[in-house]
Amino acid sequence: YSAILLGFSVIVTPLELVFHSIQNDKPSIIIGVPYFFETFRNKFLEKIKSKVLYSVVFRSYLIIRSLGLGFLFGNKFGPFVKAWGGNIRYLLTGSAPITKGTLLFYEKMGITL
Repeated sequence: YSAILLGFSVIVTPLELVFHSIQNDKPSIIIGVPYFFETFRNKFLEKIKSKVLYSVVFRSYLIIRSLGLGFLFGNKFGPFVKAWGGNIRYLLTGSAPITKGTLLFYEKMGITL
């Protein structure tokens, strides 16, 4: 109903195409169950660990943010925002409990969940 009330387009995607769709359609809002956001986080962290440069930048970002200097990065971790298509304003979740760790991770990355 929010799409009707707020006037935005809705894209329904099968699970096997969701990551492709995010990159191509560049959504500003994504709604999903907690498992989806936990899976996205885990896949992102796997990708970061497999690339040395991203891993160094990621750790540096976390250290700088913990020192209260996240504004140097615009308070967002660019590769994570890009993984969401680069246009994300916020993410919505429901229908099941979500872990506090997942919420905190997204907050640190600069995307509201």
